[in-house]
Formats: sequence, structure tokens, C-alpha cells
Amino acid sequence: MATANIRGITYSDLESFLMGLGEKRFRAEQIFRWIHRPIQTFDEMTDVNKKLRQQFTEFFNLDLPALKTVQISRDGTRKYLFLTQDDQSFEAVYIPEVASGSNTHTLCVSSQTGCSVGCSFCFTASIRHYRNLSAAEIIGQVHVAMMDIAKAGAGSIKNIVFMGMGEPLLNYDQVLTACRILIDTRGLSFSPKRVTVSTAGIVPNLIRLGHDCPVQIALSLHAGSDEVRSQIVPINRKWGVTALIQALKNYPIRHKQKFIIEYVLLKGINDSVEEARRLAHLLRGVPCKINLLPLNAHERTAHQTPAHDVAVRFQNELRKAGYLVFVRTARGQDISAACGQLGGSHAKTQTPDTMHQEALLDVSVSINKGKESWPFAENKLLNVLP
Repeated sequence: MATANIRGITYSDLESFLMGLGEKRFRAEQIFRWIHRPIQTFDEMTDVNKKLRQQFTEFFNLDLPALKTVQISRDGTRKYLFLTQDDQSFEAVYIPEVASGSNTHTLCVSSQTGCSVGCSFCFTASIRHYRNLSAAEIIGQVHVAMMDIAKAGAGSIKNIVFMGMGEPLLNYDQVLTACRILIDTRGLSFSPKRVTVSTAGIVPNLIRLGHDCPVQIALSLHAGSDEVRSQIVPINRKWGVTALIQALKNYPIRHKQKFIIEYVLLKGINDSVEEARRLAHLLRGVPCKINLLPLNAHERTAHQTPAHDVAVRFQNELRKAGYLVFVRTARGQDISAACGQLGGSHAKTQTPDTMHQEALLDVSVSINKGKESWPFAENKLLNVLP
């Protein structure tokens, strides 16, 4: 019988499984803590009786994503290339904070093995969208990185950002499960303030996430008007900037929470003072901070990086309008680990027209198909009970 990866199940699912075996409730917390330690066999759960460990071996596995390579940048950034059992690749990036005494080391995780949204400036957009990653594969990235970082003495992970390969809200159920596991205080125990889900703007699922899980939201906006955004972010043809901003205004935001607005600056496309003013007007009334990211160049985009003084001028225009704005310094560029550069050795290209058509089709399928069919979705847990 095929086993399910236990790293990708929530505490409540684990508790239900154990209750089905006739176990006491306390066993769930005991085992959940073990799952999210650096263990690789159930026999390492030393305070769990042998019979129960054997039962878990029959129904579950503790498999981690296969780590193919680790690349280390001059600035300390570490990039992990994983290979799935069906020969697809995806990457995660660990970004240590360079400031002395800082405690904001970040792991950027992937949610898909490619991306079908098709943003014209992103390397990952040139990789055909093969499949979603499971919650276990997402959490597995965290576990592998933690083990590697501990071994290297390279700090510890304090922030998780879903800003790697893929559009997280097109893999809604698995990303939601992963987020719930990440913030569970009985396991990995990340603060909800330190888990950020980035989206290009899948409006229905953005609104759902606000009600389902109290994590941070980053919106990859990249333009202050539909005219410009539709050129570089084709999903904008389905949900334009007005719909995106309205979704943020309707979002059940917590006290003092701010949205993160991500804005990749492209030379001659969206970096003018006029576009900064449009952006300032568009975001009026939205509690946010703005991250400006000058394009991280690569061979699969025709766009160019604007000069530094252009980025500063754009920043100053937004600051004059009262916004908190940062020009982000690229990290890991020498190993293609910077924002917009992620892609594995298995990458396959596609034409822009194909990318854009697939982007719109994929969104429709994702929104309408409902829950993923896997052993721990909703009541499907009962399928694996003895």
C-alpha cells in the first residue's frame, strides 16, 4: 500500500488519525513535534511505543525532497535545487541578513515546479508549469534547509516567504495546508507575521486566504495602471488593478498589519515618475509598504534594469505621497538566486503567446476544480484509516 508523507499533514488531521487508532489525544502533540524535528525515521521517536511507530511506518513516510545541489553565493545566500520523483525540479533560497546582529534570515520557498502566470520579466515564467507541489514538498524545503543551515552554522530561519517558483494561490489547498503547519505552535511555530504569501493577484483565492489563515500578503503589482500591467503581467487581463486593490480593501486585515507591494522596475516600461504617481494614486487608502526591485537580469527576458538614480527617483516620488518605500538590494545574483531568476536545470522554454494563454486557462481550472484529491484533504483522511 502506498504511504502518505506525514510532513504534509496538519495537527488536526494527525489527531483524527490517532483517534481512529484508539490512541489518546496527547499522542498527536507528541508525534507532531517529532515530525518537525530533523528526523528521517519513525524509530527516532524515542518516547513513542514501538507498536505505534510500526503502524506509522505502514501508513506514512518521512521522505524529504531529493536535494540535488546547494549553491552558495558570495554574499552567503544559499540556493537549493530539488528533484521530484517524477523528474521535475524546483528551488528554494536561504537569504541570511547581512546586518550585524540581525535576526531576519529568510527562506524563500516554491509552491510549483514552474509557473503559468507568464510575467514577462521572470525566468520561472519560461518553465512550463508541470504540477503543483504538495504540502509535504513545501514543508520539506524548510526541513532540508534547516538541516543544511544548522550543519553549516549559517544562522537560522526566521521568515518564510512564498516567493519562489510558481504562483502560490494557484496551488491554494496545498499552500494553505503548508501555512497552517508552519504557524502551528506545536511544530515549526513560525509567527504568522513571519510567513508571507506572494501573489500576482488571483483575486478569489486572495480573499479566501484572508479568512482561512492569518499570514502576511505580498502583492506583485508592478504597475499603477492596467495599460502597463497587462503588458508585463498577463493575468491582469482577468483581474485588473481596480479588482486587485478592491480585494486588498476588502481583506480582513489585522490591527497594524500592512500589505507588501512588490514592484519590479523595468527600464522604460514602468519606471517613470508618471507611473510612480499612478501607483501612489492607486494605492491610496491601502495600508502598505512598497518594495522596489530593480530587474534582476537573465537571458530569458528582453527587459533591462534601470539605472540606480531612476530607482531612487521613483522611490522619492512615492515617499512624497506618504508611502514607506524601500529599494531592495539583490541577493544571490551570482548563483541566479535573486528574485525573478529561479529555474532548475530541467527548465523548458515556451513562447510568450503560449505562456499567456496557459496562464489564463490555468487560473480558470485552478479556481473551479475545488479541493486537491489527496489522502488528507478534508474528510479523505478516513480513506487511510485501518
